[in-house]
Amino acid sequence: MEMEVLIQRRKPIRASFTRIYNGIKFEIDKENPDEEFLRSKLTTLKRLADELRSYDIQILDSRYSSEEQFNSEWESVEEYKEKLDLIQVKVEMFFSRQIAQSVARTAEEIGCHSNGTETLIHALFGGATTKRETHKRYEVSLSSLYGNYSRRLNLLEQLKICGPVTSLQPGPWIEEMKQKGITVSDVGRKDLKIEILIGADVAGALLTGKVHKLENGLVAVESLLGWTVMGRINYYSSKSNVSIYPGKDGNIRVVRVKTASEELVRPIKKIFPLEIPSSMESDEKNETATLEKENIISESQMNNSVPKLSQKFRTIVTRSGRQIKLPSKFIT
Repeated sequence: MEMEVLIQRRKPIRASFTRIYNGIKFEIDKENPDEEFLRSKLTTLKRLADELRSYDIQILDSRYSSEEQFNSEWESVEEYKEKLDLIQVKVEMFFSRQIAQSVARTAEEIGCHSNGTETLIHALFGGATTKRETHKRYEVSLSSLYGNYSRRLNLLEQLKICGPVTSLQPGPWIEEMKQKGITVSDVGRKDLKIEILIGADVAGALLTGKVHKLENGLVAVESLLGWTVMGRINYYSSKSNVSIYPGKDGNIRVVRVKTASEELVRPIKKIFPLEIPSSMESDEKNETATLEKENIISESQMNNSVPKLSQKFRTIVTRSGRQIKLPSKFIT
């Protein structure tokens, strides 16, 4: 009975898996597949596969009336595993072709041709090393955005250098950079593919020595090719207890607020200004001064009486339209 319940619960997950699988297969057969669609749907497919695996393990561990019934279930489970493996290979092959075409297109656009090869063993983060790999070598000329500097470099071909890198997002630091005369060319753009990576053997010679530390913790470093912004954004500046988190589209949806006792992260739509009586806004400065005078009392008066407020503040209307009535004992 328990096995039948598990099989029923697994059915909608398998239906979703098949639907996503067919969608990826259909998209990848197009002339120009949508890369973002493939990435997102493949991620969803892997999640569904994990959910199926948890049910499959429980079902296969159940008691079967015959060996034939078990074999049938086993073949059904393996079928979905093979589908996942097959579609992952297809997607990886597609992205490999895209990367190869991108490298060839970049080389063609900058007008460079291979002038030899180099064989290297790459040491990776964590101490791992790769097998010997042979890379084509290109000699290219790089120049600054303003054309006031150029240099010829030897670059090695690598189909994929690294994953996409997020560009600088809009925020208060952009205005600060403008005031300091710092300009960058990729603000607010989507994640960018890295097609040329300048190594430490060359990068040091390109630095001019100009460095600006921005208010939010970012550091702008000038090179002969232009400005580069690096570092981690601090949650707070010295002038504010509120930190904003712009999304990739530049819109702010989350803020971090620092209170006297803790730090809170909240959606921006749940952050409201304090309600200020609208009846007092028109002449705020004058009435504030009046209240200060009315509420200044000596220590002896404070011990024997409670400060009274003017009759005109009996009813106060807030920004949201709520009426607040003060207790009569506080009204003269």
